[in-house]
Amino acid sequence: MLIDEAHDFAPEARNSASKDKDEDGIPLIIRLPTLRDEAQAIADQLANAHQEGHASGDMTVLCPDRKTRDLSAQVLRQRGCFM
Repeated sequence: MLIDEAHDFAPEARNSASKDKDEDGIPLIIRLPTLRDEAQAIADQLANAHQEGHASGDMTVLCPDRKTRDLSAQVLRQRGCFM
């Protein structure tokens, strides 16, 4: 349900899935060899944005499944990000 709402809310993101963009408001798509590598890269991106002054409440990670969500949360907890 949340994914459907995000899908409807940000139609421009659907059309940019193959492009990495970050400063123009379109979500950054991160693809790396392993899921753990992706989770760590996401944590890096969130930490960098936070250091640049972006509020943690303005950031989100959309995960396609529970495995991805759980691993992402684990990596963020390990790094002490936004907890």
